[in-house]
Amino acid sequence: RANLNEINYLLMQHKKIKKSIVKAISNPKNTRKRLIAIIEVDDMLLDEKEIREYLSAFLPSYMIPSKFIKTKHLPLSISGKIKQPAFVNS
Repeated sequence: RANLNEINYLLMQHKKIKKSIVKAISNPKNTRKRLIAIIEVDDMLLDEKEIREYLSAFLPSYMIPSKFIKTKHLPLSISGKIKQPAFVNS
């Protein structure tokens, strides 16, 4: 079982990632969930391979997100907490 908080913590330790959200998304075709990470970065050219290699030093392969979505700014609530985009609320 993947620990989303652990994955998120490790992503936030990466020097090029400012903030992140990690979610398990249901796959309607089967019961297996897949992990996605939405990351706030200054450099949109940050290579996904670099992130995967970084995480693989700390995590087993099943805990590495299958998709990374890069953005310049994660949406924040009035209280300053990260608001999760609607498509990750499954």
